[in-house]
Amino acid sequence: MAKSDNHLPKIDATLGCELLFAQPGSSDATAGTRWHRHEFWQLEVGVRGRIRWGADEQRGWLEPTGGLLVAPDTLHRFVYPESRVDWLTFKYALIGTSTVNRVWHLSGEPWFADSTEFLGRIANSRTHHNRGWRALAEGLLAGLSVAATADEAAQRPTPTLVETVRQVVSERAPREIRVREIASHVGLSEGYLSHRFKEQAGEPLKRFIDRHRYQAVEQLLQFADMPIKLIAVQCGFADLFGFSRFVKRIAGSSPRAVRNAVRDPGDRGV
Repeated sequence: MAKSDNHLPKIDATLGCELLFAQPGSSDATAGTRWHRHEFWQLEVGVRGRIRWGADEQRGWLEPTGGLLVAPDTLHRFVYPESRVDWLTFKYALIGTSTVNRVWHLSGEPWFADSTEFLGRIANSRTHHNRGWRALAEGLLAGLSVAATADEAAQRPTPTLVETVRQVVSERAPREIRVREIASHVGLSEGYLSHRFKEQAGEPLKRFIDRHRYQAVEQLLQFADMPIKLIAVQCGFADLFGFSRFVKRIAGSSPRAVRNAVRDPGDRGV
């Protein structure tokens, strides 16, 4: 019988993970990212050099072999003050979890340290495009997220209807989710759900769904190092025409214009 390990988290069987982006990064000069937020989870793993991070009012350093888990909708940025810095970036959607916007510093956690070698293999090769390797990576990311957020999950109050809908929509973004799917999830009819949601949120449910989906699409256009055609596929669109029409309807401009419209919202003192 295998020896039990108290460091291993118990994984909820209902939790699902979809890997959106896995890639190594490097900087050979003092640089940094803009302040930004997105609808998906992000895991940064330090490889070489120290990285200064900021998230809302929090500040800290990401050391080599350390990790920083960033929850959806968290305003954050990274600064690379040393002459040579290397890191790994993973962006993914989690189905079955909800959390306030915040970050978790994973340095020093034994269950994280044991995972970094495998994470490095995933990010530094194209193995995450293989179905088997991708499933392993998604399982590991889900497990790391559960382990990092376990204390918060135990103390979380029962969410309101609007919070539940926001969670379901955010978990699916940037892919489409229909009103009937949300209604089935919360156990209400489509008509009653739409009525209650508009009454509580002050916004039609369909408009809310499109707005949150577009926010996730916009983040991918502006920050993901992928061709627009591949982003369209990643977002669940059958073709580039349908993707462009969606972006044009919400933003009033083309996907390429959105990609080129990145503006630095200003330094917040990292």
